[in-house]
Amino acid sequence: MKKHLLALSVAVLAFTFNTAKAQLISSSADDFEVWSADPLTSTAMDPNAGTGQIGWQCLNILSGSFAGSSPVSVFQENTIVKSGAHSCKITSVVLTPTSYSYVKSFIPHDTVGIIVGGEISLPLTIKLGIPFTKRLASYQMKFWYLYTPAMNGSIPDTGFCSIVLSHYSSGKRNILGAGIVMLNSSASWALDSVPIVYDSLSGNPDTALVYFSSSSFHKPVPGSVLYIDAESVVAGIGELHAPAASVNAYPNPAKYEVTLSITSTELANRADIYDITGQKVNSYEVKNNLASFNTNSYAPGLYFYQLYDKAGNMMKIGKFSVTR
Repeated sequence: MKKHLLALSVAVLAFTFNTAKAQLISSSADDFEVWSADPLTSTAMDPNAGTGQIGWQCLNILSGSFAGSSPVSVFQENTIVKSGAHSCKITSVVLTPTSYSYVKSFIPHDTVGIIVGGEISLPLTIKLGIPFTKRLASYQMKFWYLYTPAMNGSIPDTGFCSIVLSHYSSGKRNILGAGIVMLNSSASWALDSVPIVYDSLSGNPDTALVYFSSSSFHKPVPGSVLYIDAESVVAGIGELHAPAASVNAYPNPAKYEVTLSITSTELANRADIYDITGQKVNSYEVKNNLASFNTNSYAPGLYFYQLYDKAGNMMKIGKFSVTR
């Protein structure tokens, strides 16, 4: 989504929103049966149908010599599979300084292993997000995984899967719903899913941004390995709704500080802040339905908040952006 990635001397790898009309979720591409050679690093395989096609995108392109010769992080797996002939193996690698200089506005650490739904085309442009118009009412995204987290001393790494549903209108992109699930170590195929919490009771998205990461975005550990297979959307789960509340987030966009002013019959207790991948950035106390927090350490980009009452019930989700 509004994340700009690379500025190369020979081409630009820019992250923008995907607005093409196509179906990806619940297709063979989701099940990692479709792979192609990376457009600039032919020895690496990418989990998509090739340049100009909507599918899973990764950072294998950074293994090219002109982009820093970083290790390949995403692999076509033909032996360890849940269904079909292939699964996707994601490994957390340390990017070279040159490679990381291209992605530091998008990735907070030089250790990373990700796939994200979108489209790649030349000259090197990645459009983040899967065109998706369902509200996911009575739906939930599910997937099978194996996970071996590397250890940071006695603390294991944590992979995750997140989804952000949004809609573009009135000249801006609005977050409609979001969800995240953190992944624990699993030596056998485990089924997991991402519950979606909505900001409103009506409205449909036009884009779904889905991430799989083999590491935490905040304390990643090299060597964590995540296998993903049989990702799909299934019916029969039911959606969650946030109760009515009105929130004014200002200034928006912000440079150094954001204030959340809440109008509700219920008192909010805390505000959790997430980046666009669904990774939690921080948590703040809310007093008298007002919370202000410093954004000096926040990378430029889009963020969303989740408000909770004292009982731990979600009251509202919304968004703000940080610029410099």
